[in-house]
Amino acid sequence: ETLIVISSSIFGSFFPLLSHAFKEAPTAFRQLVSQAFLGLLLIGMPIALAGSLVSRDVILLFFGPKFAAAGLTLAILCWHTFFSFLAGLLANILIICGRQTVDMVISFFLVLLNISLNFYLIPRYSFHGAALATALTELVGMSAYFIFTLRDPRIKISFPLKELALASKVNL
Repeated sequence: ETLIVISSSIFGSFFPLLSHAFKEAPTAFRQLVSQAFLGLLLIGMPIALAGSLVSRDVILLFFGPKFAAAGLTLAILCWHTFFSFLAGLLANILIICGRQTVDMVISFFLVLLNISLNFYLIPRYSFHGAALATALTELVGMSAYFIFTLRDPRIKISFPLKELALASKVNL
């Protein structure tokens, strides 16, 4: 959850700029959205991947072998963080575009989904099930926000695949 502060800080600083650009400069708005999406992808993906790879070691380091099983839980929650980075951006974009009702409906559906998944997964998988319910809910939320932002003709997110490929070559 602490890592979500990163995306919240980005949203907090970007929100006024995006709001202004949406009203005054649609082309700049689309470009800013694409840059924010790329930035969050480049921050969130390494966190999820690295966190997944070292989660067991982190648990062992801080809590000892008695809690080693929590490594899987931490790995799952790292992916929740990644999904929430992107979902948060997309939710903010919908709000900027005046689609608060869509955001509210998605949020309500996600609450119901999370409760349902917890009822199903926790008895079967214990704390891993709770983490999985959280990550799956965020994945569904990110997907729903993604669908609604893609369907809004004012947004027109362009996927910066070329920039992403270049950035991944630099990071390798």
